[in-house]
Amino acid sequence: MAITTSATWMCNFIIGLVTPDMLETIGFGTYLFFAAFCALAFVMTYFFVPETRGKSLEEMDLVFGDTAAHEEKARLMAIAASVGLTDVLPAEKIDHGEEHYDTVEHRA
Repeated sequence: MAITTSATWMCNFIIGLVTPDMLETIGFGTYLFFAAFCALAFVMTYFFVPETRGKSLEEMDLVFGDTAAHEEKARLMAIAASVGLTDVLPAEKIDHGEEHYDTVEHRA
């Protein structure tokens, strides 16, 4: 995360340093230069970033290669089984991540 943040700050510094000279030298071409990079970023995003609309967090973990959520769920189920919670509660009660509420009560 620190590398990403420092790279962002370095790129912003370079853009801030170079843009005034570009505006003086090539004028309107500066905007075309940055527009070309924006178009390139759009094309790369369209073709290389997977769609995440409608996916749960667990499905996004699978898409992006992080299995921590699935490993955590398996570990919690193993702990529940070892202490005997599976005998008392059904499995869907132990997996407490899927509660759904249709309304919200407002209290004054």
